[in-house]
Amino acid sequence: MSSPAAAAATDGPAEVAPNTKALLKAMKQMAPPMSNKNHKGQQGRVGVIGGSKAYTGAPYFAAQSALLLGADLVTVFCSVEAGLAIKAYSPDLMVRPLLFPAHMQEQAARELEVMDLTPEVVEGIVESIDEWSAKLDVMVVGPGLGKDDLVARTVGRWIETLSHKSASTPAREGGVTPLVLDGDGLHVFQHCAARRSHKSSFDESLVLTPNAAEFRRLWEQFAGKDAPLPMPDFDVDTDVQWLKDNPDGGEISIKHPLAAHTAVLASLLGGATVVRKGHVDVISNGRRAVVVASSSDTNLRRVGGQGDVLAGATGMFLTWGSMRQQRREHEREEARKRGEDAAAKKSDDADPLPPAMLAAFSAAHFCRALGGRAFARHGRSMLASNLLQVLPEVLHEWFPLDGVKVLANKL
Repeated sequence: MSSPAAAAATDGPAEVAPNTKALLKAMKQMAPPMSNKNHKGQQGRVGVIGGSKAYTGAPYFAAQSALLLGADLVTVFCSVEAGLAIKAYSPDLMVRPLLFPAHMQEQAARELEVMDLTPEVVEGIVESIDEWSAKLDVMVVGPGLGKDDLVARTVGRWIETLSHKSASTPAREGGVTPLVLDGDGLHVFQHCAARRSHKSSFDESLVLTPNAAEFRRLWEQFAGKDAPLPMPDFDVDTDVQWLKDNPDGGEISIKHPLAAHTAVLASLLGGATVVRKGHVDVISNGRRAVVVASSSDTNLRRVGGQGDVLAGATGMFLTWGSMRQQRREHEREEARKRGEDAAAKKSDDADPLPPAMLAAFSAAHFCRALGGRAFARHGRSMLASNLLQVLPEVLHEWFPLDGVKVLANKL
């Protein structure tokens, strides 16, 4: 028998209007206004937990994409074995090598001034991460993190501590820091955090970005034998059939075969936002679903690092979404002070999707544009670093600054 959460994900209309134009319009309104009155940090503070001895490029791609999207400050929390390499990639990133792999546990104990016991080392590192992350708007967890046992326990324990915080309180005021879980971050969540965490406390503050293989592993653990649907096979023909009528994607029924598995998994995770990456990207929070596709998508390359760029971009769009909500609340408060109908204003500026879903939709759509532009220039030779090279010009085309001429082709 399926759980009530899983059953709820199969409720809803069998057909919904794609509403693509409204989604794209809302996406184009996400970027915050800029002003010379702003202080450092007001355009976004992003953290990335990732980077190990073997994988130093992934956290760089995630962090640099957030930085190029306009974050004022981006901090990478990495293994002590990865810190120097990541620092060398970019002087614009702040790098804090706080994570210790298992074979360096004694060194960690000495530096933290604790006993050489795994629980004490873990708690000491978690306190350090929590202290820094409390100053950030969002954390992207997983790029290049690896699967070292002590690192996984540490990051898993930190995620667990977040699940006990208030989801309604902003991160900088002691609430839940919104999380984007990608790559090895999903492994940590499955094996070191999820079983002990109150997953429902995250709600939409938790965004997962699994590829097909990672999705199947999540499905096997959280849906299990009692799943209301069989193990997904992600038949590309299903994607193609729906796209014939909806070449630019859009909202889709959670009952549709293309979206059903993603909706069920999101519901099982307490309403988290799941971004199932693939031929098309399917995004759901268990109650709504949307497909990201583009008739002009010409990128045929699937090189390593593209997913890391998406993870960083998702973190930044989540930050933009939070800023947008705050601006709207301020505008409604000002309207109330003037005696205007704030309720009417609230309905007028309603978005076509919940905030986290709109952020994930926007990031996925934007990164597809990056891939198309980079592939058009480099073809078979396209690398993930080429996405970062074209990011400033695509950003300016999609989110132009009023009255400001930016020579994007010179950036």
